[in-house]
Amino acid sequence: MFSLKSLLGNTFWRASMWTAAGFVIGQFLRLLSNLILTRLVEPDAFGLMAIVTVVIIGVEMTTDLGLDTSIVQNRRGGEADFVNTAWTLRIVRSLFMAAIVAVVAMPLADFYSEPQLAALLPIVAVMIIVSGLGSNALAVAQRRLWLGRSTCVSLAGQLASTLVAATWALKWPSVWALVAGYTASAVVICLLSHLAFPGFKSRLGWSLLAAREIVSF
Repeated sequence: MFSLKSLLGNTFWRASMWTAAGFVIGQFLRLLSNLILTRLVEPDAFGLMAIVTVVIIGVEMTTDLGLDTSIVQNRRGGEADFVNTAWTLRIVRSLFMAAIVAVVAMPLADFYSEPQLAALLPIVAVMIIVSGLGSNALAVAQRRLWLGRSTCVSLAGQLASTLVAATWALKWPSVWALVAGYTASAVVICLLSHLAFPGFKSRLGWSLLAAREIVSF
């Protein structure tokens, strides 16, 4: 006999299975990528990419507004004005992050005596903007425990990163192979976040109340 309890139970177990499957497959792709790239790319390239990654993580942490978590947890997380305000804030934040990364490119290149950083970081800054343009559909799907497509989107990004980076490294085994993989992942996830959820459209919008709730959270 159909009941709300059984429906919630089925939804929970489906979400749990997708989460577990996504974790296992994601770890496998990460291991595969590391095995391939450490074989093809020089160790110095990973050192440069580590600096880039530290910069990205540092900027992300210092500008974090908890946008996705707000959509998942807030009682208004399913309302259009709340989600659209969060998307607007996401874009503004990504532009701010990109500006910071671009500004610190030259000083870091001089500090580490690595001229390539002056070119690497601005490209990564552009990809930060691309990621910021990704749809809030992923967060909404998480809120509703619809994790099938969101997990597939994430795995597609990882797979694209591995394939592009490995293909690039076969021809040009340098740090640019790692950047190419990062770029591929950002572009694929951004596009699929809009295309894989046909019933959901991210739009620019603004609600002062929603913005206050997001920022205060």
